[in-house]
Amino acid sequence: MLQSFIEWWADMSRRSKYLLSLGILTLDLILLLNGRVWIAGWAIGAVLLFCTFFRVAENWD
Repeated sequence: MLQSFIEWWADMSRRSKYLLSLGILTLDLILLLNGRVWIAGWAIGAVLLFCTFFRVAENWD
């Protein structure tokens, strides 16, 4: 399952990757402002944003 997610992520356009990771972080911010903390969401959004920014999937050979 993880491998299929990584392959799906690698096939996405760079803009889509940014939109998805920032969307997850925005959702986490909305939850935080409503009094709920979702630590896993912050971690997932930050890791995806980090990987997109440094082109991790594009340099994977």
